[in-house]
Amino acid sequence: EDIALMQDACKTAKDTALIDLLVSTGIRREEITKIQVSDVNFNQMSIMIHGKGAKERMVYFSSRCKVHLQLRTRGYESEYLFASDRKPHGKLTVNSIHAYVKDIGILAGVSNVHLHRFRKWFATSMINKGVKIQDLKDMMGHESIDTTNNYYIYSNIERIRSECKIHAA
Repeated sequence: EDIALMQDACKTAKDTALIDLLVSTGIRREEITKIQVSDVNFNQMSIMIHGKGAKERMVYFSSRCKVHLQLRTRGYESEYLFASDRKPHGKLTVNSIHAYVKDIGILAGVSNVHLHRFRKWFATSMINKGVKIQDLKDMMGHESIDTTNNYYIYSNIERIRSECKIHAA
């Protein structure tokens, strides 16, 4: 519900594209700032992510995200997918992206919105769809399966909690 509320609260194409990208990829906040337009392959709906420790991985985005990334028009040129609207149109900072997301959360009436929460949502969604923990580890760019397991445990707790509510009714 929180994701839908945030998607509905977006006021600009940039906001919508950003939220859709976060929801469909679960990428880290620092990774968003590094995405260049040349890293995006719309035909394969993928982005080459330049992650922690100079490691690269491919992430895939949803059809909804593709539409909103392509609909986004800018009145300027920049090598970065998410660039500053002010000259010289360099990459956005983590703080700027956090501010965009926080503002959308306020408009949507969603509390405790922060960039890392999107990674939790993404991991939970993938586990609930049946993605194997090893594949999720690779998707999220984790070095250790133990890190990913934290998401997996969180996901199972949420799923169990949800199931208990359904069956108790």
